[in-house]
Amino acid sequence: MDALTSLNERVQALAGLADVDPTVLSGDAALGWVRSIGEVMRAAETVLAPFAVRLEELTDGPSRYARWKGFPSAAALIAHETGISHSQAHALGSLGRVMTRETPVVAEEFDLAALADMPDAPAPPARPSPVAVAPVMELSPLAKAARDRSLGTEAIRIIAATLEDMRAGVAEAEARLVARAPGMKTRELRRLCMNVFAELDPETYDARQENQRRERELIFFPRRDGMIGVKGALDVGSAGRILAWFDAEAKSAQGGQRDLPEDQQRSLGQINVDTLVALASHAQGCEQATTRPKTTVVVRVAEESLRADAGIAMCDGIETPISMQTLRRMAVDAEVLPVVMGGGSLPLDVGRAARYATPAIRTALGERDKGCANCAKPLPWCDAHHIEFWSRGGRTSARNMVMLCVGCHHRVHDCGWMIDVDEQDNVTFIPPATEDPRRRRRSASSARFAA
Repeated sequence: MDALTSLNERVQALAGLADVDPTVLSGDAALGWVRSIGEVMRAAETVLAPFAVRLEELTDGPSRYARWKGFPSAAALIAHETGISHSQAHALGSLGRVMTRETPVVAEEFDLAALADMPDAPAPPARPSPVAVAPVMELSPLAKAARDRSLGTEAIRIIAATLEDMRAGVAEAEARLVARAPGMKTRELRRLCMNVFAELDPETYDARQENQRRERELIFFPRRDGMIGVKGALDVGSAGRILAWFDAEAKSAQGGQRDLPEDQQRSLGQINVDTLVALASHAQGCEQATTRPKTTVVVRVAEESLRADAGIAMCDGIETPISMQTLRRMAVDAEVLPVVMGGGSLPLDVGRAARYATPAIRTALGERDKGCANCAKPLPWCDAHHIEFWSRGGRTSARNMVMLCVGCHHRVHDCGWMIDVDEQDNVTFIPPATEDPRRRRRSASSARFAA
């Protein structure tokens, strides 16, 4: 009833919309209406979700309700009746199930030993005879977020799917993800979910990656228009090698065509196809020397994780954490470079002798920044940027450099952003006053997305 009342109030708030001409609105005015309508949509989803769950129950039960109506699933029936997509209808069912998600509340117990040591402590309560007591249940943090609409349907679905896959640390993971999800983009939230999953339930995460390796596939099929379609899924161990090669080729090709007329330039998709063809051509005559860019797959792992054979690693160019078992398999190849955090020292400062970062400096920056320090784009798309410009006396060192993608690099140069690296190697960004009058510091992406 509360959800229905909220929906009615929000619909009533849109009464003035009938007199609005969208074509004359300013950007802020149009955005204001978008937000108001979006609130109505989220409130309607909250009202609709329990009915979607009921239709799923009836379809899965003996009556097979959706099939009786001529539809293969409850989601298909809901999509037909409401006009929403099949995936949106399926998400409604997920939302309805989440809204009833409960967690047990653990009652606080007396520490009898501690009470006995306290002066003038009251007598501890007598222990009652053991009896079976049903645990007290309450709505989980995710269920509360679904009911009060503090998170959107897609965010709720992503978190719920993560929790369903986990076997340990579920309660802690749920609390963390619900607290940090507001304001996150979908891609950012997926990345955070994977990191939290890998940290809190490494055994299950490792097993999932092993299953994904068995499920890897690449399929070629003829399309109706005569072209050959490609579809598939790669496990992270396989993807690490492939993406390193394709990223290097794409970066080289895009840099080499900047001076060509626009109609002669290839898109990223076209470059990827040509890269695959070149790779196949070379394999067919592999006795020939190759002139293609040399690539190394860089995998980063904490020293304590390596010694304990537990934990996770990260591969440049891939946002998915890598289990120790996958890392061991990848490290057998000579083209995979394991970078151990806390391991041997590297020459991290070449002063004014060179403008461009050495491989050692780039490795150290990649270790620290994990990708673009501002937006988290993968390392292969980033360059080492001098914080104090080299042309103004800045040193070529890890302390004076940061990994930035092309877009963020331009924003730093053109828009007045400042970057700071403290004594603990924590990178922060200071926005220009035009974006934030108070110029509040923002953590680097590696800190924002850390589990």
